[in-house]
Amino acid sequence: MNDVLYGVFGAGLVALFAAWVFAKGSRNAVWLCLFLLPFRIILPESIGRVIGFQNMFLVPDLLVPVTFVLWYLRRLARPRKAGAEPAPPLLPRALLVVGVAFLLSYRPGESVRAFASELEKWAAYGMLFILVSQEVRDRAGLVKAVNVLLAAGLAVSLRDLPAYFHIFELPPPFGYVPNRDAFLMATYHLERYQGTGWPFFIYTLILFIFARLALLGPALARSTRWALGAYGGLLVGLLILSLYRGDWLALATALLVSMLLPGVLSPRTVAAMVRLAAVTAVLVAGIWGTQIVVGASTRFRSIFNPLQETSVLARLDAYAVAWDMFRAHPVTGIGLGQYGLAFEHYGGVTPFGVAVDPSYFQQANSDYFQYLATTGLVGLAALGVLFATFLRRAYRLLKATRNDALRAVLLGCLLSTVGFLATSLSQDPTWDKTYGALMFAELGMIWAAAHLPVPEDAPGAPALAAAGSAAA
Repeated sequence: MNDVLYGVFGAGLVALFAAWVFAKGSRNAVWLCLFLLPFRIILPESIGRVIGFQNMFLVPDLLVPVTFVLWYLRRLARPRKAGAEPAPPLLPRALLVVGVAFLLSYRPGESVRAFASELEKWAAYGMLFILVSQEVRDRAGLVKAVNVLLAAGLAVSLRDLPAYFHIFELPPPFGYVPNRDAFLMATYHLERYQGTGWPFFIYTLILFIFARLALLGPALARSTRWALGAYGGLLVGLLILSLYRGDWLALATALLVSMLLPGVLSPRTVAAMVRLAAVTAVLVAGIWGTQIVVGASTRFRSIFNPLQETSVLARLDAYAVAWDMFRAHPVTGIGLGQYGLAFEHYGGVTPFGVAVDPSYFQQANSDYFQYLATTGLVGLAALGVLFATFLRRAYRLLKATRNDALRAVLLGCLLSTVGFLATSLSQDPTWDKTYGALMFAELGMIWAAAHLPVPEDAPGAPALAAAGSAAA
């Protein structure tokens, strides 16, 4: 009876959300989705069982499809006005190629449910890409999209503020310990080396703050610069607390790439980096003290002596099994979503003689090995074309436009994509739907920027128009 009442209540909320989208427009729903995305709200397991999938997230699995369907229905019903600015194409060719490559990976006899679950996830990525690129179609909207994400990150950190008090061993509720998806779990379980659950959001926000400080510089009020510096420093400290080496690598790689970009490495950029580093040092030393020093130093040592750590050995085993899968089916792979189901057949569940929970091997712990094994050379090449296309487009737009606010958005998206590709070496960000959704929202921002209406007499207009004309 409770399940029935819960179902009725949930259906009523969905209906209210749909009515709100219909009344207020899908752009407001896009802002809501972007704001809620970092919260990583998971739907009850009962809903996933009814639908047939697991790990259903509120935003990519529910709010995005509802918004997309209503947006598309209104788009079909709305006649196009004469002289109106043409909207960007719904999907770039590179993304369509990825979809075709994934479909080609299907093999008779594999798990249809696992295959459909992966397609559902990537369909949600595509829907959010379309919504962002179609609804955020001006410079102010692109800047607002970043502001919404920054506000959401701050809200998430405030949500987990009670976790700070756990270091004083206070009783509940002051001694609240967040669950695995919360912001600061690593602070209180250093011996287990658990992560924050959303470091990709953390370093993405750091890169957007860095881009804004570096490119806008004196155009920002002093109070704004210091507020952004303090916020960025807090996020850097929290990224250190995550103890995820792959995400440290992602941030470092993105910042190194930023130094190679023209017009980014400047005294303003150096000042922004110093400001972030100073605030981070104060926060880490003053709030967490020796606890984080011990955990982080141990984690850094494991980088130089990786074979002494179980998690590294487990990853090597996962990579080796993925390679065996690829060798068996090199062209189109064993099938999208099939890695976890096929793992025992190819390699068992004991990496290098160290016992690990079999659930650890539901994915290859590297997006490169994951898609090499499941979609073969065809799928991995398609993904390579997709990301190379958007990196190239973002770079060309970054050079073409003279609007610093837009350049900051493009730089943040470009560097975040670089970080995404770097962390994919040792992690699997597309496995987590909220990470993948954020990445494709940023790609949607790049796609929208490439099709901005630019007045012909605006400075840099011809260059910007040329940069946005290349087909993706």
